[in-house]
Amino acid sequence: MKASTPESGFIVNLNAEQKELFKIAQKYGWNRQKLLDNAQKEIDKAGLGISKDTLRKRFDRLSERFNTYNAALSKDENVPQYPQDKEDPSEDRKESENTYLKKQLNSLRAENNKLRVRSYVATELADALKTELTEVEYDKFYINVKKANDGDNHLVLPISDAHYGEVVPSASTHGINEYNPDISKARHIKLFEKALEMARDNKCGTLDILMLGDLFSGNIHDELKETNAGPLTKLLVDYFKFIVGAFKSLRSQFKKMNVYCVVGNHSRTNQKWQAKNKAYDNYEYILYKFIEEAFADDMIVSVHVSEAPSDIAVIGEQKWKIEHGDAYRGGGAFCSPISTVTRDNFKDYGMFMKMGIDFDVAIMGHWHRGGEWFLSGKCIPVFLNPSIVGPNEYSIEKLHETFPASSYIFVTNGKEITSQTLFMLQ
Repeated sequence: MKASTPESGFIVNLNAEQKELFKIAQKYGWNRQKLLDNAQKEIDKAGLGISKDTLRKRFDRLSERFNTYNAALSKDENVPQYPQDKEDPSEDRKESENTYLKKQLNSLRAENNKLRVRSYVATELADALKTELTEVEYDKFYINVKKANDGDNHLVLPISDAHYGEVVPSASTHGINEYNPDISKARHIKLFEKALEMARDNKCGTLDILMLGDLFSGNIHDELKETNAGPLTKLLVDYFKFIVGAFKSLRSQFKKMNVYCVVGNHSRTNQKWQAKNKAYDNYEYILYKFIEEAFADDMIVSVHVSEAPSDIAVIGEQKWKIEHGDAYRGGGAFCSPISTVTRDNFKDYGMFMKMGIDFDVAIMGHWHRGGEWFLSGKCIPVFLNPSIVGPNEYSIEKLHETFPASSYIFVTNGKEITSQTLFMLQ
């Protein structure tokens, strides 16, 4: 239909929304199909806030009335009037609102189901694994040490970013790294042997292990699901047998052994990073709780599992703030993340102080590289602990980073760090 007749008498009785639709209809020469083909664009442009289906119904009604108006005008008859109060498109609006509310309701139901599933996932996984994990035979280790360490110093051993289960072929990293579960275990053992060596040399009677997260490769990316060495629950059982066996071997060399645990981001049960229930929605939390259970009656080993993303490890008179580090943003193109991480730790220090909590050292993993800085105006070191996994395809292709597999090891007298080394594992 073409609007070739005078329109002022018709337009005067239209409300603002109908006038917008009238302009759109004229733009497409009252061609219904063309208008519907471009419906969403025109709805958004005019800010109508209606659905495509509602637009179609209103166009049909407006078209019919405009036809009647033009027909009466051509016959010189009294044209029908449609006062604005009679043109209230309440039925359309109700239908549109009902459709919107139904969509919202369905969305809320879906979200509620997701939350319900997530709230049970850790419990269900734990129940499913409990029998297997409590009846396993732990891996056995032989450490050739003549006597236990009985000094007053502390040996602080962080373990971070093992990405257990990840497979990194040598060819994919230009030969600078290769990784799989067997290599992972070998690097752990190498780290433990170096820790014992430093403990003996520095008279460390207490071993403090900081589990900083990302112990598993996880399933958060499709490429990891496809290339991991096995299903995550199977890898969890395998790593549990290995790490508990190692801890049982290490405990015989110390008067006291403390294990502090925080979760990372790679082992989470949901694909999208979230702050809510971060500890609980994580396979590492399950691992930690079973490690805790394995040493529940042990007089030497104490296991502390954090319910929050960060925790305070009390080492002698020192307080170490431990966390994975995935909540921090990195630096710019040529800027180490340590600078921005340190800036945010300075803010953390102020926040913690207001809560009546202070700390003397901050350490985290996540960044797969070593680094040390100090909080501005304070003698509080901030450490980035490297990774056990080392360089992989992502770090090389995306981050252009090839920091070798390594870990810090610290000696402290309980008041200050007296010795530290960045120990290479490859």
